Amino acid sequence: MNKKMITHIPLIALALSTFAICMAEFVIMGLIPNISNDLHISLPSAGYLISGYALGVAVGSPIMGILIKRMSTRNQLFLLMGIFVVGNAISLIASDYSFLLLGRIVASFTHGSFIGLATVAATKIVSAEKQAAAISIIFGGSTIANVLGVPFGTFIGQQFGWRATFAVLTCLGIIAVLALLLFIPKIELGERPKLSTELGALVRPRIILSLVMAIFSFGGIFATFTFIAPMLEQSIHVSPNQITWIFLIFGIGLTVGNMLTSRLAKWKSGNVLLGNAIFLAIVLGTMYWSAENIVTAFLNVFLLGAAMMGMISFLQLSIINKAKDAPNLVSIVNVSVLNLSNAAGAFAGGWVIESSLGMRALPAVSLLITVIGIALILYINYRDHKGAERISIRQYAK
Repeated sequence: MNKKMITHIPLIALALSTFAICMAEFVIMGLIPNISNDLHISLPSAGYLISGYALGVAVGSPIMGILIKRMSTRNQLFLLMGIFVVGNAISLIASDYSFLLLGRIVASFTHGSFIGLATVAATKIVSAEKQAAAISIIFGGSTIANVLGVPFGTFIGQQFGWRATFAVLTCLGIIAVLALLLFIPKIELGERPKLSTELGALVRPRIILSLVMAIFSFGGIFATFTFIAPMLEQSIHVSPNQITWIFLIFGIGLTVGNMLTSRLAKWKSGNVLLGNAIFLAIVLGTMYWSAENIVTAFLNVFLLGAAMMGMISFLQLSIINKAKDAPNLVSIVNVSVLNLSNAAGAFAGGWVIESSLGMRALPAVSLLITVIGIALILYINYRDHKGAERISIRQYAK
C-alpha cells in the first residue's frame, strides 16, 4: 500500500462520518409530513425537530469541545460518533415527540464538534500544501450527503416509515465508529493548549472579525436558497418534480465546487476566499434575471452550489490558520457560526418575503449581505498583509 493511499484512508474515514452527520441534519426536512401524521403533531411542531437540531449544533458543540478537551484527538472523534449513534438510536425507538426531539438534540451535539475537530485532524495528517485539499475531502462527505444521502434517506422514510431512516442513520454511525477505530492514527498536535488559551483565542480581535466575516460572506447564500423552491414556483411556475431536480443540481454544484477547492489548495487561502466571495456575489446578482427562465435558473442554482462549497472549505482553513496555537475550539465555534449564519440568512429571507419588498427582492438582499462579507474579507486580507510586512521588517532588522 503506497503512502498516498495510507494518507487517504483516514481522510475517507473522517469523510464517512461527516456524510452520516450531514445526512442526519438535512434528511429530516423531507420527513416532516410523515412524522407529523404518525405522531399526531402539527407541522410547525414537527419543524422544531430542525430548529432543535440547529440550536444543539450552535450551543452544544462548543460545550462538547470544552468537555472533551483533555482527551486525545482520536478518542474525541470516536466518542463524538458514539454520541451520534446514541442520538439516532433514541430517535429510532422514540415513543413520542419529546423523545424524538431529545434524540435529535443529542445527535446534534456531534455536528459542530466533530466537523471542527475533523478538519483540524485532516490538516495534521497531510503536509502543509495539501491542507485545503484534505479539508475539501472532509466536506466532501457533506456534499455526497446532499447529493445521495438525503434523497436516499427521504425515499427510505417515505417507503418504510420515518423510523427506517433513523435505522439507516444509526447503522451508518456504527460503521463510521468502526472506521475511525480502525483507520485513524494517533495524531500529534504538539503541546495541548490550556483551556484559557483556547478561550482566549476566541476573544482575539482577528478571530472575532473572522467569525463576523463568516456570518456575512456565508449567510447571503441561505437568504435566497432557503426559499428557492417557492421563488421559482412564483417566477417560472416549476412543478414539484422539477423542484426535486433543483436540489439535485445544487448538490452536483457542491460536488464540483469541492473538486475545484482541492485544485485551488496551493493558492493563498485569503485570496481564494476573496475570489470565491466575488464569484458568489456575481451568481446572486444574476439570479434576479436568471429566475425568469428554467434553463438559466437551473444553471444559476448549480453555480450557487459550487460557490457555497468553496466558501465552506476556505472559511474553515482561514480560521484554523489564524489560531494555530489553539485551533480546536476555534474551528468548532466556526462551524457553529456557519450554522447560525444559515439560520440568520433564512430569517433575513423570511423577513424580506413578508415585507413590502417581496420574494423577488431575495437575490438583491442576498447580494447586499455578501458584499458586506467581501468588504470584511478585503479588510482582513489587508491586515494580514500589513502584519506579514511588519514581521518581515523585524526579521530583516535582526
